[in-house]
Amino acid sequence: MSSEFVPIGILVGVILVVIVSIVAAMRTVSARTVKRTRRRITLTSPLSPVAVIEKLKRAAWRRVKVVDSDPERGVLVLSTPMTLFSWGFYYPLFATPVGSASTIEVGIISRTLQWGPVVTNNHKACVAEIEQALRA
Repeated sequence: MSSEFVPIGILVGVILVVIVSIVAAMRTVSARTVKRTRRRITLTSPLSPVAVIEKLKRAAWRRVKVVDSDPERGVLVLSTPMTLFSWGFYYPLFATPVGSASTIEVGIISRTLQWGPVVTNNHKACVAEIEQALRA
């Protein structure tokens, strides 16, 4: 490999990172239209779905941020930003009534194509923050 191709390779890499970063920053998820994802983690809460949504909207989050909510559907959309290791994620949360309590399904949607342990680890970290917020 000739050294004359190295600057071209670096330039192409930088351009790809910039394009993917722009796509990730522009992607949005609406609580009114989001659907349940294939990958999800299920929690339970003694609170009603409306109370779950309201409590999580007022929570003091560490990494996660509330993006949108639709209390009528029992949906809350959370997100995490881009980092050095991921392009960021959206977490649609569906709270459904079970008697006087709730079942909470937390999905994950990547801002761009991502797979592997980074998705699983971010999903688990978000669910851990949700559990902490519900206990508070």
